[in-house]
Amino acid sequence: MDLLPDEEQQAIIDQTASFLESELPLARFHELGGQPEELSDEIWKTIAKLGWFGLGIPEAQGGVGFTLAEESLLVRELGRVLAPPTLVATLLGARCAALCDAVALRDASLAGEVRVAWAQSRDEFSLGPGGAVSGRFHVFDPGGATHLLLLDASGARLIEARGLGEARVLECLDESVGLAEVELDGASVLAFLENGADSIRARASLLVSALLVGQCEATRDDAVAYAKERVQFGKPIGVFQAVKHPCADMAVGCEAALSQLVMAALVVRDGLADGLFQATAAKLVAARTAVKSAERNVQIHGGYGFTTEYDAHLFVKRAHLLDVLAGSQRELTQVLLAEKPPH
Repeated sequence: MDLLPDEEQQAIIDQTASFLESELPLARFHELGGQPEELSDEIWKTIAKLGWFGLGIPEAQGGVGFTLAEESLLVRELGRVLAPPTLVATLLGARCAALCDAVALRDASLAGEVRVAWAQSRDEFSLGPGGAVSGRFHVFDPGGATHLLLLDASGARLIEARGLGEARVLECLDESVGLAEVELDGASVLAFLENGADSIRARASLLVSALLVGQCEATRDDAVAYAKERVQFGKPIGVFQAVKHPCADMAVGCEAALSQLVMAALVVRDGLADGLFQATAAKLVAARTAVKSAERNVQIHGGYGFTTEYDAHLFVKRAHLLDVLAGSQRELTQVLLAEKPPH
C-alpha cells in the first residue's frame, strides 16, 4: 500500500495550502477579539467554486469525482490553519444530500448556498413518524448555519436550521468556535444517509482525523521554528535535550498519525471490511497526538505560550474541541472494541 501522495494529489495539497495561506492565515485569530469566527460569504463562495464541497462526490452525483484519499489531504491542510469545523460538516452534508438524491439541497451545497453545523446529542435522541428528530443537541458553529448535521451509529441526518426555536448560547473552550444548545421537537429530516457500504460514520471520523493531523504538523513546525530562533545561554534552545527531544517526539507522533490516516482513508475508499475499525483508530491516534503536541508546543514556548501574542494556545483549545467531534475517546474506544477484526 503506497501512502505517499501522487502528482495529482500533491497539486491538491499545494493549491489548498496556497489559498489558505492567503485567505485564512493564523493571524486572523488576533482580530476576532474572543468572538466566534464566521467566514464571509465571499470566502465561502470562493471555496465552493474551488470544488471543495464536492471533491469526494462522484461525478454522477454532481461532484468533482475524487475519493476520500484526496478529501483527507485537503482537510489536513484545513487543520493546519484551524479552519472552522463547519467546513467539514458542510462537506459531509453535501455528500449526504448527493447520495440521498436530494438534488436541490446537493446543488445548493455545492454552490456555497448552504452552511452545515455539527450537532451532537446531549443524550439519546428519539425518532418520531417519518424519522422526525426530538432531543437536546449541542451545535458547533451555529452562526450562519442553514442546516444541522446529526451523526450516530445508524448514519447521518440533515435538518434545516430555520424554525427550530430559540438556541441557548453557551461558552466554548475554543472561543473562536460558536456553541449553542438547541431543543428539537419533531424536526423533519431532509436527507438520511444510512451507514452501509459508504459508511458516512467512518468518513466523518476520518475527516476530523485529518483536521487533527494537520494541527499536529502545524504545532510541530511552530515548536521547531521557535526552538531555532529563541536563544538562551548564547545558544538556540533547540540544542538542549529538554527541547529537542520533545520536538523529535512530536515529529514521530505526526508521522504515526498521518500514516494511520492515509491507510484508513484507502481502506474506507476501497470498501474493505475493517474500514470503520481503521477510521476509528485514526481518530483516536490523531486526537491523542494533537492534544499532546499542542501541550508540548506551549511548553517549548515557555511563558510566551500563555499569551495571546503567540498562536500556541489556539492549538490547545482546538485540539480538545476536535477530540469530541465525531465521537469522544470513550465512544470511539467502544467502537474499536466492537469492530475489532479477527486475527
